[in-house]
Amino acid sequence: MEKIKNNKTIFILIGIMILSSLWLITKGMPYGHDIEFHYGRVIALSDTIKDGNFLAFIHNFFYGYGYATGIFYSNFYFYIPALLSLCGLSYMTSFKIFYVIINILTTISIFTCLKRIIKDDKISIIGTILYMFSNYRLVDIYPRAAMGEILAFMVIPIAILGLYEIIYGNYKKWYLFTIGFVLLVLSHLITTFLLAVFVFIFILCNCKKLLEDKNRIKYLVISGIVGLLLGTFFLGPVIEQKLYGNINIFEGSSYFLPQDDIVNIKNFLLPTGFFNKFLGFSFILLLPLRYFIKKKDVKENNLIKFADIFFILGIIAWVFTTRVFPWKYVGNYIDFIQFPWRLLTVATTFLTFSYCIYIKLLKKDIVKKYAYGVIILISLFELSLYSVQYGLRNNNKIEFPENVIGTGEYLIYGTDVGKLEILDPTYKTNNPDMVVDYKKKGTTVNIKYKNNNMKNTYIELPLFNYLGYNSSSTKIVNGDNNLIRLPIKDKSGSITVSYKETTIQKVSLIISIITLTGLVTYIIIEKRKENGISK
Repeated sequence: MEKIKNNKTIFILIGIMILSSLWLITKGMPYGHDIEFHYGRVIALSDTIKDGNFLAFIHNFFYGYGYATGIFYSNFYFYIPALLSLCGLSYMTSFKIFYVIINILTTISIFTCLKRIIKDDKISIIGTILYMFSNYRLVDIYPRAAMGEILAFMVIPIAILGLYEIIYGNYKKWYLFTIGFVLLVLSHLITTFLLAVFVFIFILCNCKKLLEDKNRIKYLVISGIVGLLLGTFFLGPVIEQKLYGNINIFEGSSYFLPQDDIVNIKNFLLPTGFFNKFLGFSFILLLPLRYFIKKKDVKENNLIKFADIFFILGIIAWVFTTRVFPWKYVGNYIDFIQFPWRLLTVATTFLTFSYCIYIKLLKKDIVKKYAYGVIILISLFELSLYSVQYGLRNNNKIEFPENVIGTGEYLIYGTDVGKLEILDPTYKTNNPDMVVDYKKKGTTVNIKYKNNNMKNTYIELPLFNYLGYNSSSTKIVNGDNNLIRLPIKDKSGSITVSYKETTIQKVSLIISIITLTGLVTYIIIEKRKENGISK
């Protein structure tokens, strides 16, 4: 009987995976706001790897000037489509397979994490349906093509499960929180910040529980320290580059300010179109569930407390997408988040977990059936609305520009893109009499020169001057428009300029590898102990 039940669960989960990827069966892709940028990332990463630079901190991108996407927006997940394209698949096919993989892993992630907490296959499946076909996740996939947030939806459940284990469950599974949060950092920094704020509030709400058992505090601290060390390979280069030059990553773009794009009351309760900052009908219709759970019916105090705090925080995150939160006064200080409605990721995730726990604790079958009906029917409606009406009917985009850099948030401050030569970028020099042999492959330049009869000669390369470029025989200085400039003193000679990992980048990678090795060893030892294996 259990085997049949498990087979049925697997069958339903496979069905969810298929339904979530239906829109990919046609030739092209629907156009999303960020699709050109992320599609370009795949092409740029693939080209950079071809040039022999696997770490690809600087992508061979933006007409050859090089763009620091690999430093500020992790390549971690994008190696999947990039490597698929290097195996001979088209960029389009590689990108679509990437979407399928994300859908599969998100299904597994949310189902597994829900089941670990509520111990119920049926409700975990219902929760998976609610999560996978939630309005804001579908908005991220279709009209927005927001790959960072789509990936965040995949890994946030792991962080939440780890948080639950530390505070209410087996705190020796603290590593789940570490892994989940590091994977989130590698997905999307803005979502990481937003989730961290609400996790901090959640921890404050559980101070009494933590003080009752100091071990939980200890493992919470350990999870944070190990997380920082594990994520050093990404965070170290970001901080180093930021300190070296004024990069726009932590400054809000003048294009978007939080107070300029809050959710209005109408959109708060009803969608206004395909691109809507809307929580979803399912989450609104399920709000009364808590009312039907009586204190006498609750046997697991930890479970209901966890659900209640998440329920309240989920509603707060939802409400904070509007002007109820003083974005007018606070927005200028955290303008890097750009859009307050990004909080719908937090609201969707928190409410999914709390609703599933409430459904488990419900005693009235009619209320349970109501919850099941709402989730299934609304999810099918959302799936039809986006996957069919938007996805399949608009799935005709087969080519995208390859040099889109969004709003230029990873450029060195003050760079004027409009003044760059993008049709035929090449070197410039202030000495027209000097003979130059110039060769460029990716972000590596080889120069041979002769007949230099001037004292202040320079050669300026079509490469942005990010920290990490090295010259074989002369010092690199900052040129016009933040390009690399090479002062030339000798009458003749040769120079090679290429991007080499900085000491911080190398040390950061080593720290992360050592930490990962130690963490894997710890997990293996703990698993063997669980299985009664002492050696």
